[in-house]
Amino acid sequence: MEESLANLSVGISPGEALSRNNALANKITGVLSASFANADIRDVIEILDRREFRNTPETRRQFRLGVQKEVIDCNGEVITAFGEVAEVGHDLAPCIANVLMHGLLSSN
Repeated sequence: MEESLANLSVGISPGEALSRNNALANKITGVLSASFANADIRDVIEILDRREFRNTPETRRQFRLGVQKEVIDCNGEVITAFGEVAEVGHDLAPCIANVLMHGLLSSN
């Protein structure tokens, strides 16, 4: 009776509520099974435990901002590394062109 009253107050049928609960349970099960099977996710959970992460809107916001900053910093390092590779490629281009030209001419 209590369940049907709750469902009426939100405007969903008991079948819909059960379906939503099952979907949520399936998502939670999927996340938890992936979490402990995936070493990276397990490491993140351990780090959060060590940092005594509190689940509040402010800590979630700060955590998200911190993660975004780390991602931006890592992307900056990758871009810098690609820039260095591009410089080397640019410096080597005349040598490669020379080898290709001589290779093509000597094979004829």
